[in-house]
Amino acid sequence: MCCGDMGDKARPAGILYTWDKLHVIKRKLEAKTLAVTAGNHDVDSRYKYTDYDAKGLLQSLVPPFPCEDEKLNDKFWARNYIVFSEPDYRLVILNTSAYHGAKEGEFEHGRITPRTVEALKAELEVLEHEQPRRVNILLCHHHPHNHGDIEDKDVSLMEGGAKLLELLGSGDYGNWIVIHGHKHHPRISYAAASISPPIVFSAGSLCARIYEELQGQARNQFYVITFPLSDLDTLELGLIGTFQAWDWLPGIGWQRATLRSGLPASGGFGNRGDITSISKTIATIFASKKQPWVEWNEIIGAFPQVSYLLPISLQAIIKKLESNYNLTVSRDSDGQPLQIGRSL
Repeated sequence: MCCGDMGDKARPAGILYTWDKLHVIKRKLEAKTLAVTAGNHDVDSRYKYTDYDAKGLLQSLVPPFPCEDEKLNDKFWARNYIVFSEPDYRLVILNTSAYHGAKEGEFEHGRITPRTVEALKAELEVLEHEQPRRVNILLCHHHPHNHGDIEDKDVSLMEGGAKLLELLGSGDYGNWIVIHGHKHHPRISYAAASISPPIVFSAGSLCARIYEELQGQARNQFYVITFPLSDLDTLELGLIGTFQAWDWLPGIGWQRATLRSGLPASGGFGNRGDITSISKTIATIFASKKQPWVEWNEIIGAFPQVSYLLPISLQAIIKKLESNYNLTVSRDSDGQPLQIGRSL
């Protein structure tokens, strides 16, 4: 999956290079699907490399962009989204850069119009009636809700994003994760209150020059995201999953991420349980072992829901275990929990 911005400032050379390399990666991984959308740096809304045709280069790519099905490509450019349905998942690819070049200043943010939201709703109603999916993914470039923990004012927010999240969080079309790019700042969060708030996964950039204000809080990263179909059936937590993250370090190369990377080397999402209750359960499991130290994997074996906590929730639970239950959690070199024991 690629969240867009294959190039920089719509320069054709970078976009052509990246499009080729994405297909190399697809072949190397023997992947069935390459999912990609358009970023603001892929649409020539300002720089006029392609004869004032903002989407012309993307439409001329070989293999075709964003997929090889000509009818779906036409729909992507005409209706601004397409839907893939596979036996275990449904994928929506949304073009939030669709209106870049249409008016002055449009390039500064993303957009999904009410018309597009209504069209997507109508299609999801049909698809959900025919066959619900356990995993539902929406891939887009711009962020659908505020990402203002770095900036006081988040000006590049997707306009119409609240309506999109309201649709996906209605509970009528399954449980959703939104995967987006654009911010260069990786994090996982839940959307604002709704019946079934979507998970929002903000992917860090693979190889951008990180803004100075972000350099102490984020790195270039790539991810492997896993949706555990067996636990989806048994744990009844809604949509859950895990991720692994790697950082690019200049002069060193790819290394497993750390707690200071934006997203750590591994983590989960989907378990929205009360951290006080979860902490108590973990402490009870530890006490039942009647050992001075217990491997964290043993805790997960007895309480698999722990695997699907957000990294920030897991850190809060570790803090409670140490402050409320006189326990110590040791960590591995990546900062991940390794053992739990009684404090001296």
